Amino acid sequence: ISFPFPKEEETAFLKSAFFTPFTLGWITQKTQRAAHTYCFQRDRDPEMNKLRQSLRRKKPSYVPEASRPHQWQADEEAVRKGKCNFPVRYLGHVEVDESRGMHVCEEAVKKLKVSGKKSVKAVLWVSADGLRVVDDKTKVVSLQDLIVDQTIEKVSFCAPDRNYDKAFSYICRDGTTRRWICHCFM
Repeated sequence: ISFPFPKEEETAFLKSAFFTPFTLGWITQKTQRAAHTYCFQRDRDPEMNKLRQSLRRKKPSYVPEASRPHQWQADEEAVRKGKCNFPVRYLGHVEVDESRGMHVCEEAVKKLKVSGKKSVKAVLWVSADGLRVVDDKTKVVSLQDLIVDQTIEKVSFCAPDRNYDKAFSYICRDGTTRRWICHCFM
């Protein structure tokens, strides 16, 4: 509040009986209630809310790399033709109790890394029919260098490893023994 008279008179005016601490508190309460009522009524008007939201500056939405279809079209075509392959280090396989779960895959990778068994340089071939791991000596899919030949239907789970940057694994059902096997790669 600004007053058109000097500071001393302003102070005296505020100390007068009209502006007691009680009345100042009451005025404050009334303005707070009015502000609350205004906000409550403002939020209840759906048309105004739509207008407000449309005028707000929108943050750019993040689209994960995996859901950008234009980046995966070449890979999809290569998978269909059976020409999609990746150089990997095959750590081996471990029997697991569950058919899915990142923790299951991570335990399997950890078990194979601790075992001290040497990894095999290989090529992972991915096709619409299955997954094949071939020894890297010849780089050609031949029966003598075939390490793993897995049909896609038997694969139940695939995941990257959170403990090792380049590690990943997949869990599948073994065709003859019907046990769950986790194959691990680097």
